[in-house]
Amino acid sequence: WMRMRDVSPRSYSTALASSQQQYAEPGQTLIFFDWDDTLFPTHQICERWMFKMKSDEDEDGKRYWFEGPESEPAAEQEQEALLSAWSQALLAYLTVACSLGQVV
Repeated sequence: WMRMRDVSPRSYSTALASSQQQYAEPGQTLIFFDWDDTLFPTHQICERWMFKMKSDEDEDGKRYWFEGPESEPAAEQEQEALLSAWSQALLAYLTVACSLGQVV
């Protein structure tokens, strides 16, 4: 353990510069993702599309799914198209994120 007064300004500057250079290394990168409304459009599905989130627990663990109102086929097709575009964008986003660091 070193106290700041034991470190010379030059040593501190060298250590700081070294630390800053390591930020670009994948092993020094940590990214956190939040699922709800960050990676998955929960609000859009529940509030705007009027779907209800359901859950159940069995021997394999807890399962979640959405139950939606009866809707016109055209509305369902539009929702499927929006979710398809979202899933493609999410895949691209996570692919880039995975390339920036070590996945744990």
